Amino acid sequence: MIDVTGEIIKKLYEIAPNSNFYRDNVQGGFKEPAFLVNRLTTSLQKQFFKNQDRTYYYQVIYMPEDEDNPSEELANMDSMIMDNFDVLDSFALVKDLNIQTKDNLLYIDFNIPVRADYVDKDAKQGSLKYQGGLKEDGR
Repeated sequence: MIDVTGEIIKKLYEIAPNSNFYRDNVQGGFKEPAFLVNRLTTSLQKQFFKNQDRTYYYQVIYMPEDEDNPSEELANMDSMIMDNFDVLDSFALVKDLNIQTKDNLLYIDFNIPVRADYVDKDAKQGSLKYQGGLKEDGR
């Protein structure tokens, strides 16, 4: 099983390594600059042979370090996300990327479509009983 949220955080770390990353709200508050990664919903469509097409819907909130004048920092992060947040390192594409600035925060909405193939781990043949031998004359 792949941790999709963890893969998103890895990609965001490549884009903004000096930021802090959170999966949940923190009681004492966030240390900015910070990303809060929230999985909103998941959809599933069954396919043949127990395979599945899954789509994970996410919202990432970026909180800038400069709370007094965040416009430039938000605009720079918007550009960096648009330029670099497209593939989760050979795992999946980032689709339907939508970025909105509201209340001095950057809201980044997107989805991750994944094909989950069923893997049967049961042994197909435990043993084989064989009786026989070789003919002596080659006949």
